[in-house]
Amino acid sequence: MAAIAFGSTKKNNDRLQLLILTGSSNHDWEATTLQLKKNYTENNRFEVFVTKSPDTLNFQDFKKFDVVVSNWNAWPENHDKWTMSAKAGLMRYIEQGGGFVLIHSANAVFYDWDEFHELIGATWGDQTTHGKITKHKIIIKDKHHPITKGMHDFWITDELWVNAKVQPKLNVLAEAYSDPKNKGRGLMEPVFLWNEKGKGRCFSSILGHDVTAMENKEWKRLVLRGTEWAATGKVTIC
Repeated sequence: MAAIAFGSTKKNNDRLQLLILTGSSNHDWEATTLQLKKNYTENNRFEVFVTKSPDTLNFQDFKKFDVVVSNWNAWPENHDKWTMSAKAGLMRYIEQGGGFVLIHSANAVFYDWDEFHELIGATWGDQTTHGKITKHKIIIKDKHHPITKGMHDFWITDELWVNAKVQPKLNVLAEAYSDPKNKGRGLMEPVFLWNEKGKGRCFSSILGHDVTAMENKEWKRLVLRGTEWAATGKVTIC
């Protein structure tokens, strides 16, 4: 398996084993992967590993981890290189209890894979756009889900997707208003989502365009909580 550890390779059984998928994106994946690693390892709840070749993995590779975090997409090439073994392995991993997390541009991928889109809830579609990076107020919509329970609305400077392609079953944790003055629709747009598949769980952050966004205290908190929930079904991170 093409996975390398960030830091120590010694497994700590008290920490959740986390694999970051990266190596390709229309964003600065090197910088954002390093920031994700920093966010996760500083919390001490996770032991972080990374692969730059997610297309080479299979079920046996995925099952070594409690949660898989995708910071990967195929852009600027508008096609996906994953093998059928990799795709089937990821879905089997989730169905059997694995956790899956997507960060920002990782939601813009696998355009011909309906099962994947149904899992994550909202993707970049033909009518999707965004305005300039600016401040947005994030409204906690679901105040009862373990990920967002006790959390409050917050502000973040980030890129907001407008008119994402959404699935009939959409579980929205938080949303933000898309201002018509910044290519918005004058509507609330989903920014944090959750779903379940079989015994597994999926958490998606449409926010997280760059390092600045990922340094936001409340974004970090929500993503850490969402990742722990995806891995275990529970949230202990405050």
